[in-house]
Amino acid sequence: MKIDLLYFEGCPHWQLTKEMTEQVLAEKGLDVGIKMVRIESAGEARSLAFIGSPSLRVDGKDVEPGELPMGYNLECRIYWMDGRPEGAPKREWIAAAISEAA
Repeated sequence: MKIDLLYFEGCPHWQLTKEMTEQVLAEKGLDVGIKMVRIESAGEARSLAFIGSPSLRVDGKDVEPGELPMGYNLECRIYWMDGRPEGAPKREWIAAAISEAA
């Protein structure tokens, strides 16, 4: 299993996403590292299909279910949950993606 956390410096939510991912991995008894991918330019964002910070991918697939936002930018990502904007993905999405990959 490969886990990538894409982010840019200054994003206030990548650390929470990393912590939730580490907790899910520990709960499932999985010894899998998280590759931190720091995005530093708009060109890099385009080449890595970066849709905002933080973005968490398990085996190359984004943890957010459904249709993903469009556009590649160096900006904070918004996750819509129950009609409210959040800065990090749902813990349940992380757990589901890891379970599917395991």
